[in-house]
Amino acid sequence: MKTTTKKWLDHCIEWPQWCLLLLLLMVLSMPFLQNSIQQQPVLLGEESYYHLAQSQELQSRNFYYAGLHVLDSFVYNRGFFVLTLVMAIASLLLFLAIAKKLALQKKLTFLFLLFLLISPAFIFTFSSLSGAGLFVFLAMSSIFLLLHKPPWRYLALLPVLGASFIDLFTTLLFIMLLLWFWSSYGKKKDSFAIFLAGVTSVLFFSNWLLLKLPFSLGPFHSPSPLRDLLADLGGISGISLFILLLAVIGLLATGRKEKLLGPFLFFILFSGIFILNPHTIFYLAIPLTYFAAKGFLWLWHRTWTLESVKSISLFLILLGLLFSTLSYLGRVTELTPSPAEWETLTWIKKNIDEKNAVYAPPEELFRAAYFAQLPLRERHSTKEQEELYHRISTAGYIQELFPLLEARNIRYLFITPQMKATLPADQGLLFLLKNEHFTLLYAKENFEMWEYRQEQKREVPEEAARGTEIERERAAGESAQP
Repeated sequence: MKTTTKKWLDHCIEWPQWCLLLLLLMVLSMPFLQNSIQQQPVLLGEESYYHLAQSQELQSRNFYYAGLHVLDSFVYNRGFFVLTLVMAIASLLLFLAIAKKLALQKKLTFLFLLFLLISPAFIFTFSSLSGAGLFVFLAMSSIFLLLHKPPWRYLALLPVLGASFIDLFTTLLFIMLLLWFWSSYGKKKDSFAIFLAGVTSVLFFSNWLLLKLPFSLGPFHSPSPLRDLLADLGGISGISLFILLLAVIGLLATGRKEKLLGPFLFFILFSGIFILNPHTIFYLAIPLTYFAAKGFLWLWHRTWTLESVKSISLFLILLGLLFSTLSYLGRVTELTPSPAEWETLTWIKKNIDEKNAVYAPPEELFRAAYFAQLPLRERHSTKEQEELYHRISTAGYIQELFPLLEARNIRYLFITPQMKATLPADQGLLFLLKNEHFTLLYAKENFEMWEYRQEQKREVPEEAARGTEIERERAAGESAQP
């Protein structure tokens, strides 16, 4: 007799498109609704505003942002939710079509997608303008087209070209994906997948040498590998602790019995990239979720002494995953600019003419570049910027701070609540703001805009200076007389 858990899963496996599509709409609509109610921008994460800021400063070196530049002219803020939602829905439906075409295991496919859709990594990736989300959509599109006959399969060239301009890592990943498809599912006489891999390789070197694309986008926040891996610890993305435990079970229980060389190699690759750049957590979440689905199936099919204990255990695992997702959705509004921050940046855009003279801390680099239209000096938050922020924020005396500001022509300082929470109030930058050379221009819920006025050096006229010198000599002569 089937247990309640098994009945529920069997019912959903029969209609995976509708069940998973409904789940996707639910998990991606909640961040949108929460941010809309609180009148906040709907896009999550700093990477969204990195791409939007790049599209505003369209040049020859980043011509591939032309499409986003045009889109931003017609769609603003909440309109981007439709774009990311369409990409997520299309990626899901394309993956299901590919799984059906390749006759993948239904239960494994359903559980993999179920766990992936409710993961914070998926929610964050497809609630933002993310390079990882775009890669998944383009990769699914290319594989789907390659599985069709000509002339449709030749359209796979289009997503391959688009994916080559995300970053160098995703370009390499696309080459690996094409070679894997050719060796596993392509016909040996059909060399079109090899041709696409060759085109992608040429684009890799041209983008590396000419466009200077980064190897991997990010990180866009201070890295913390453990928090970035486990969303339950308060990270901005990541996976659930239950997924990690199920993945360990899946690796130990099924790794020796089944041929899992491909997923295991991807797991090793993505683990190494994650250590170098935690912003790539979504790529690591994919093989971990796959092994978690394997682990759940192993527990499902395993013979237990007490079937009731088995049912309760499986139910508690699903309940734990659901609780982790709801906990993450409860704090998703922290991952986008607050109304006060949005208003402050808009005020800077309208009232500060000398945008080059505004200094924003590293965590505000791309948000300020997009909302306040500040010039984007660097394409990424570099170590030099972190060092400059450290020198400015820890300057103990005006003799240290003023030369730093004047050397870089900084006349305005953008102060954030994070700076007030981490910097001491009785010394350093926050204390020096009390100096007469600083004036508070705008304040909104601990977001402040200060103006720095340089000390005016008095120029002494030549005749006055000569007269003063004569008076000094006369006084010195009189004091020397007996």
